[in-house]
Amino acid sequence: MNLEPAPLPFHDYGGAGPHVIGIHGHFGTSMSFGALARAARGRVRLIAPDQRGHGTAGPGTGPDVESYLTLLEAFLEHHASSPVTLFGHSMGGTHAMLLAGRRPDLVSALVVEDQPMRVPPAVLDVSRLPVRTTTFLGLAAVLRDIGIDDPWYFMLGAVRDHQGWGFAFDYQDVVASQHALVGDYSEAWRNLEVPILLLRGADSFLLTQEAAAEMVAVQPRARLVELAGCSHWVHDDDPAGVADALVEFVTGFPG
Repeated sequence: MNLEPAPLPFHDYGGAGPHVIGIHGHFGTSMSFGALARAARGRVRLIAPDQRGHGTAGPGTGPDVESYLTLLEAFLEHHASSPVTLFGHSMGGTHAMLLAGRRPDLVSALVVEDQPMRVPPAVLDVSRLPVRTTTFLGLAAVLRDIGIDDPWYFMLGAVRDHQGWGFAFDYQDVVASQHALVGDYSEAWRNLEVPILLLRGADSFLLTQEAAAEMVAVQPRARLVELAGCSHWVHDDDPAGVADALVEFVTGFPG
C-alpha cells in the first residue's frame, strides 16, 4: 500500500471485485458515481478522484487538458499496483482515453461513457450563476433557469458555507476548461490497444448514434452498449444497467 498522500482527493466506495477508477465529467465530483457504485457493489470496487478544479481538488496548473492528465496520471501511479479499468464519463471519458494510450502499463481496459471522439463546442456557460443562493433548492432552481431540467448530477457537487449554497468549482475556470477540451481525439482513439466498452444513452444530446457507430467502426477493440431511456448521464439514469454492463465487461477478459 502506498502511504504517501494521494495527488488528488478521492472516494473509495469499497467492496470486492476488480478495481475500477471512475473519472467524472465537468461539474461532477468523486461522489457522482454513488448510484453506480451501489449497483455494482460486491462485483467491482469503484474508486473515484475529484478532478482538478472540482470537488475538493486544487486548480493544478490550469484548465487545459494536460493539467488534468498530469494529476490523473500521478493518481494512477499512486493507486494502481497493477493495471486497472478506467471508467470515464463525458470529459472524464476523454481523459480516460488519453490516459489509456499514454499509460498502458497502468490501464488494462477502458470504459467511455457518452463521450464522442470529436468533442464539439457545446459549452454550458455557468459564469453568470450567482456565487451563492440562500437555499439548496434555490440553487437547483437557478440551474433549471439556465436550461438544466434535471440538476441532480450538478447538485451532488453543491457545497454550503457562511454565504449560502453554491459549487466548489470556480465558475470561470470550468467554462475555460470546457473550451479547452474541444477538439478531435480520433487518432488517439484509433491507436488504443486495450479492450474498450463504449456506453451511450439512447437519448443523449452529445454522443449521437452516428458518432458512436463510427467510433466502433474505426476501433476494433471497442464494443458499443446503448441504454434505452438514458440521457448523457447514463450511470445516473440507469445505474443497474450500467453496473451490469461494466461487470460483464471487466470480468470478460484476463486481468
